[in-house]
Amino acid sequence: MKKILIIFVIISFSLKGQNVSFNFGINMENINSIDPASPFQKSNVWSDFNDFNGRTCLLSTGITIGVNYEINLSDKIKIDNELNFTERSSKKIKNKSSVKVTYDYLDLSPTLKYDLNKISINMGPSINYLVRGRITSREHSKILENRYHEKSENFYFKYDDFYFGINASLKYKLNKNISVKLNIDKFSNKSRSNEINHNSMSLTCSYSIN
Repeated sequence: MKKILIIFVIISFSLKGQNVSFNFGINMENINSIDPASPFQKSNVWSDFNDFNGRTCLLSTGITIGVNYEINLSDKIKIDNELNFTERSSKKIKNKSSVKVTYDYLDLSPTLKYDLNKISINMGPSINYLVRGRITSREHSKILENRYHEKSENFYFKYDDFYFGINASLKYKLNKNISVKLNIDKFSNKSRSNEINHNSMSLTCSYSIN
């Protein structure tokens, strides 16, 4: 997390004087998968998660932080280049027990923006880099985390580094420096025997430094 924050600071200083803004918000995730915790098959926490068969994966929240660099093509049409660190998670609850699986991604989204005064519409691709995964439960306070493609006793399946998806957003400008954005994005990652579909909605606040 500290390394990611340092990256954002370096990028923001390198783009100083241009159309740069900082993003912070809440991400709500819905994960559709046969077993969202499959990469952790050799851990005790995954055994707890697997005991929750028949339980629906619930919406779970995470944070989104990042930086945005805007390129003007015309008065109305622009390109938004956004780099965010995003927590995407899924939770199962049974009685008083719960197990949560979280995936941390770096999301790069170069989107086409159409500006309508205070309201703007964005749409484009997303490139998602998997940083790490972790799983927690109320019974196990220890967090198991690692890169999915690394071999360790807590991981079983191999996942790729990069995933591609689509996203769309609606932004409202409150004043010269502050705006809020509702964003929807979708992408999938796959292992040899499982596919995890990420469907998320985020509400972020942006502060422009120009």
